[in-house]
Amino acid sequence: MSPRRGFIIEVSQSNIARYTLRNATFKDAGEYICTGRNNYTRKSTSQSKLILIVRSRPIPSSGDTSVKKVATVRNVDVTLPFQARNYLDEPNKTMFSWFKENVPISNNDNKYMIHSNDFQTNITIRNTTQQDFGLYKVNVENSVGMYIHFYELKATDKPEPPRDFRLMKDTITDASVTLSWRPGFNGGFQQTFVIIYRMIHELVWFNKSIKDDGHINMNYTLDELSSLQEYKIEMFAKNIEGNSLHTERLHFKTKASIYKLDETKTTHSSNTGLLVGVGVGASFGTLAFVAVAFIGYKRFKNMRHSRHDSPKSGITVGVNVTSNYTDLDTSRRDRNVYDEFNAHSTSTYERLNTSTREITTYMELKNTSVPNADTSDYVNIRI
Repeated sequence: MSPRRGFIIEVSQSNIARYTLRNATFKDAGEYICTGRNNYTRKSTSQSKLILIVRSRPIPSSGDTSVKKVATVRNVDVTLPFQARNYLDEPNKTMFSWFKENVPISNNDNKYMIHSNDFQTNITIRNTTQQDFGLYKVNVENSVGMYIHFYELKATDKPEPPRDFRLMKDTITDASVTLSWRPGFNGGFQQTFVIIYRMIHELVWFNKSIKDDGHINMNYTLDELSSLQEYKIEMFAKNIEGNSLHTERLHFKTKASIYKLDETKTTHSSNTGLLVGVGVGASFGTLAFVAVAFIGYKRFKNMRHSRHDSPKSGITVGVNVTSNYTDLDTSRRDRNVYDEFNAHSTSTYERLNTSTREITTYMELKNTSVPNADTSDYVNIRI
């Protein structure tokens, strides 16, 4: 069994299908269809239809029971309409009565024209003047109860400020926030909503304009905000007559940007890597310095041992003389070989010939023969 709006219940292996509606309202009214089949129907099915009428007091078809405001200029005709929801009651069983400031309005009054049919009624006010502005109401009555709907007729004017202006806090991100509000009366003209906002430490206000879309509730997502910033925000409405009063000023703070968090992590990682690199480099530098110093020290120590163990002469030349210098000329024994160069200046090398300057300081002695390695006839000459 199912109404037109959807499936309700299914019963198998039974000749009876029952379904009970509890606390039925006008929403349950409508056409219901019961479908049955068995082994003999094959692919075909049998159906039974019923129409459920739920009697209830009248309500507006829009569901909006608030006072309806209507603005107009003077000297024109204005119509106030009302449409009741179809609760499937018998035709012409619904009664309508119009009032102005609790005074009944008669169909015989030339100032007004009333037309009613089934679930709808409207009243037209001819050639409106200042005296026609005010509160109107219509009583809608049927066999179950009565409903009263109100209208406020007023001259065109500036719009009323938006109502219930608020932030949807769960929508705040690093760059956006969603706002919601209820449009106020438009003053009789098309209205536009203006959102103004600024950062707390700034003086410049920014604004966004949103047209009234006719909905009871409206919302808008404000984007292109800066992360981790505090904002002030408010709004107002405007039409061709001017601007409404401003709403209450709200405050909020955007969240941190995901990209900034990633950059912070990258920076920490880079700094850590840099510190580790510097530490490792310093360690290797220290080890290298110690190694070089150690090698230098070893070389220096070896040189000292070499100087200590070797003869002081820079060259050993063998001549046919004995080790006791017996046959060596006395004058050659006592003087330095450098005297032959007549070196009276501070640097000996500066007085040598250019070709001599590039060779070893061990000078070849003239008129000497190569000593025999097998003999012990060697003489040490200090260079």
